[in-house]
Amino acid sequence: VSAVVLDNGLVLPAGIVVMGAGVIPATAMFKEGVQKAGDQSIVADPFLCAAPGLYVGGDIARYIFHYSSSSVRIEHYGMAQFH
Repeated sequence: VSAVVLDNGLVLPAGIVVMGAGVIPATAMFKEGVQKAGDQSIVADPFLCAAPGLYVGGDIARYIFHYSSSSVRIEHYGMAQFH
């Protein structure tokens, strides 16, 4: 790699490139009765219940993290196993 070309045509010299490729949760099949956040994750309660009879886990689940009291979505393989 010698450079990166941006969408606007600007060329930035570069010796290396570190790329982070984001992933949008695959939650399109949930149409009604399920609240989604702006990143398309499914909003759940502290017990990971997203709607009556529907529980979510892993990287599609957004919930209030008990240590920080903030809404989080943790994208780690281990977290999906834990859920």
